Amino acid sequence: MIKSPINGGETSLVTTIPTAYLQKLYAPITDVTRFFSGLSEVSVYECLDTHYRFYHPPSVAGDGPFYEALAKEDLYYIPWKWEHEVTDAYIKPGDTVLELGCATGDFLVAMMRRKQVKPFGTELNENARATAEARGISFAGTTAAAVTCAFQVLEHISDVRGFLNEAISSTKPGGYIIFGIPNNDCFIKDDPGCFLNMPPHHMGLWNEASLRALSAHFPLEVVEIKTECLQKHHYRYYYQVRFGNFFKRFGFFGKVVNKLIYECCAHFIIAGRARHILGHTIMVIYQKRA
Repeated sequence: MIKSPINGGETSLVTTIPTAYLQKLYAPITDVTRFFSGLSEVSVYECLDTHYRFYHPPSVAGDGPFYEALAKEDLYYIPWKWEHEVTDAYIKPGDTVLELGCATGDFLVAMMRRKQVKPFGTELNENARATAEARGISFAGTTAAAVTCAFQVLEHISDVRGFLNEAISSTKPGGYIIFGIPNNDCFIKDDPGCFLNMPPHHMGLWNEASLRALSAHFPLEVVEIKTECLQKHHYRYYYQVRFGNFFKRFGFFGKVVNKLIYECCAHFIIAGRARHILGHTIMVIYQKRA
């Protein structure tokens, strides 16, 4: 029986995904064959207690070179995002701030300039880490962070319990632990070809229910949960998932019609309704129990 990576509890099998399909999806960006050696499929399980869904086996998680390849893609690292703005409100001048998976350090550098924080980070991508270190971010570790944060990181982690324990032990009592994660209650759940929400990129599928459930297993109180409205850089993706995939069955003609519809009218309709559409990211703000 596969155990939950959160509490070691019982799970149920949700579905399986052929590894040949995953390799095909990733092929235009990078070769992921090495992650699936000897595997014909990857499984999706659900923790019966928390309803957290995760991919198995954990050995299919991405490594440093994999993330270096993805970092070359447009929009993979965005310097300032909605989730950064939310986190900024919880940071006071002079705070010690730890960002888990800080990439090249854009958020921490901004906080250094705005609020003179003491910046600490962790990062798997060695090239990104070198850039962050050159910008003044320490990778020595801390146990006294007033705010520990991670943006688009938790979903990559197979050892969820280990990761959360690291975040908790790095944060002082009463400090905040803040995560920004893809929201699997939004439109991305309806995209069967969303390979970036699958291994080796993502190892977990989070939503509000599973994030709230963590407070029953860790010394964390939920302070606030916030959901993002649809962002401009996701308009086309949202359209494709909701409407555009219908036209794929018509080949080249469908592709042309699809583009015309989006550029001539759908883009403007989506822009007008974006604030009412559930966007890509959900945020949870925890406070470490004293």
